[in-house]
Amino acid sequence: MVKNKTTLELIDEYIDTDLDLQMSDEKSELNALLFDKLVEVSAAIKEKQLNIKEVMVKRKTDEALIKAEIDVHKDFITRLNRRKKSINKVYDFLQSLLITTVENIGEKVGDNKFTLENNGHKFTVFQTSGSLDILDEDRVPEEFKGIVIQLDKAGLRKHVCMNDGDVGYAIVPKVKRLKIT
Repeated sequence: MVKNKTTLELIDEYIDTDLDLQMSDEKSELNALLFDKLVEVSAAIKEKQLNIKEVMVKRKTDEALIKAEIDVHKDFITRLNRRKKSINKVYDFLQSLLITTVENIGEKVGDNKFTLENNGHKFTVFQTSGSLDILDEDRVPEEFKGIVIQLDKAGLRKHVCMNDGDVGYAIVPKVKRLKIT
């Protein structure tokens, strides 16, 4: 029974039956049976082939659905990032209000340092170094510059392919692909 066999089992059976058919006497009854079996196995293989094609076509649909879901999540992440930015703006504003109140009504305890005690909490405002802003990158000393080497993989792949896929330092192996039309 060919219906319950895997595609690989069917291919094996097809090859075995074809070999038996080639080796049999052309006018024998066995020859007719082998030919019928070969046709049956071939039909089962073709059916499996169509089933596999349907699975592969469904893959494209599944990929499109996943891409759409990713896009929805990207939009959600974008909204969350905007919300986070808004929340941070509010906290920055509140922090600047606290700094202003401590500087204006707190006690000066050093150069640009103020403190204020309120209900057991001590608020201190002081100055530290902030983040770095580069004004003119060309004037930055060389000791603070680094070099990043990055491969042009697309160009290298093209070069290797033009040299039969192997140049000693890189390889582009031949792969089998399937096109269904």
